[in-house]
Amino acid sequence: MIFESTRLKEQFPELYGFVLMDPMRLDSFYQFNAKGMDLLTRFTQTDDGDRVCREGIAIPITNIDEGDYSITIRDSQSPGLDQPPHALSKGWIIGTETGKLIFTGLGYLIHWDPNHTHHVHIQVPPGWYQVNLSGYRLDEDSSGDDGLYDFALTPSSHKPAFTANMATLLGLFCDKGNCQ
Repeated sequence: MIFESTRLKEQFPELYGFVLMDPMRLDSFYQFNAKGMDLLTRFTQTDDGDRVCREGIAIPITNIDEGDYSITIRDSQSPGLDQPPHALSKGWIIGTETGKLIFTGLGYLIHWDPNHTHHVHIQVPPGWYQVNLSGYRLDEDSSGDDGLYDFALTPSSHKPAFTANMATLLGLFCDKGNCQ
């Protein structure tokens, strides 16, 4: 079943990154006490970040240059950009029992509130997905955004194996100096 694609424009990478996540599964991961926590510190200074990725709770994009970005979240059967990506990371997974996902900047993880007004709520059919993440530089004449990140979700009847390389750099403008 192909679901309708979501395209977000003018998304700013708070603290140089973004995250797509299932807020219900995230809260369950923290025994229903995630609200108010500094999740960014937990994700970067403990093994929690690796665990939520491997469990299919969250997919981060880090080390992104400042600027505005378009984001697409789509069924992998829906058409994507007709050009090779500048950055590619395969093997991510995400699962959702409710179909409700959140897309947000990393800075909003510092004092986590799943109802923050800066979060974008995305609806997909409940279930498991294998996810490929692609990054594209955009032609300055065609968009006000600097780049586009595309989450291509492939439905799965069961939890897929997590095979992503979490060290893959997804910055699109490393020549500007922020990619590490």
